[in-house]
Amino acid sequence: MSAVPTELKDPGMTAIMEGALSKIAAGELTLDAFMNWQVDWLSKLIETIESQEISIETNIQTVECPACGKDMFLRQGKKGQFWGCSGYPDCKTVAQNNNGKAVFEKDMPDCPKCGKKLRRIKGKKGFFWSCKGYFDEPKCEFMTQDKAGKPV
Repeated sequence: MSAVPTELKDPGMTAIMEGALSKIAAGELTLDAFMNWQVDWLSKLIETIESQEISIETNIQTVECPACGKDMFLRQGKKGQFWGCSGYPDCKTVAQNNNGKAVFEKDMPDCPKCGKKLRRIKGKKGFFWSCKGYFDEPKCEFMTQDKAGKPV
């Protein structure tokens, strides 16, 4: 928003335009006169914008998607942050977020009980680790506490 001219963000300008529209409705101003004023005002504004150098700073961290090579971005989900591929919906690759770092399933620790991958879950009382085999048959109910992003 810092790159947008103040005139476009000013609520007073909205009030001026609303007033002009009210005058058009009351027959005190013609639509052509209003449109001519709009064109002139916007033309001058565009000239001003084009003569300025605008720099937009970004502090967006990305990770390369291992499946398609596109950027993955940190996103906010219902249960916290996760890394999602910008190629979605064609690429549905996601990664867990561990203190700003993407952690892919292949990098997750193995369950000591069944050998499947553990996953880090945010619960009501903080993070914990659960076996990905919880929903499989036979069911693996291994769970353990989280300490600094690692299973205890």
